[in-house]
Amino acid sequence: MTSWMLLTVAVVLQAGAQQVNPGAIQIIDTGKYFYYPRTNFTNLGPQVGNILNAHYFPAMNYFKGGRYGQSIVDLDYFIDRVAYTDGNPNQAQYLSTAHYVRGMIYFYHAKGLGRMSLALSDFSDAIRWNDKNYPAYLELARVYSISGLKEQAASTLQTLLSVDPEDPKRAADARRELEAISVRPESALSDQPSTSDHD
Repeated sequence: MTSWMLLTVAVVLQAGAQQVNPGAIQIIDTGKYFYYPRTNFTNLGPQVGNILNAHYFPAMNYFKGGRYGQSIVDLDYFIDRVAYTDGNPNQAQYLSTAHYVRGMIYFYHAKGLGRMSLALSDFSDAIRWNDKNYPAYLELARVYSISGLKEQAASTLQTLLSVDPEDPKRAADARRELEAISVRPESALSDQPSTSDHD
C-alpha cells in the first residue's frame, strides 16, 4: 500500500464512523442460509421487548453460522436501543460483546470504504462498555496497524499488556503484534486482514 493510500486510510479512520454510510459496506456471508428463531432464555434480567432473545442471541448465532449480514441487522437493532437493557446487571457485557462482534464482521467479513472506521468505532465501544474485553484491544490494535497508524496500535497493545498480564496466550499475541508493527515495512501492509489468527 502506498504512502498516500495509508494517509487516506488514516484520515478516514480518524474522521470517524459518523461520516461512513453503512449501506455502502458490503457484508460477505460465508455460511449457508438458515433461519434462527428467537431464543427463549429466562432469567436474563430487565429488558424491554425481550430484546435479548429477539435480537442479541440470534445475532450471536448468525455470526457463528457465518450469516454476517443477518447478524449485523440484529446487532444494529440491539446496539441502537441501549435503553432497552437499562437496569440489567449484564448490560455492559452484552453491549461490549455486541460491539466486538459487529467490529469483527466489519473488519474480517466486509468490503467497502469506511469499513475500517466502523470496525475501529465498534472495537473502541466494546472496550468503553467493558474494559476487560481483552480481545477487543487486540483487534483495535490490528485495525490501527493495518491502517498504518503504528503508534496508536503500539499504545493499544501496551495498554492490553498492562491490564491483562495474566493470560499468557493473549500476552504472547500482543507481543507478537508489537514485534510485527516494529518490523513491518509499510509496503507489506495488506488491505485485508488475515482471518487465521482472530478470536
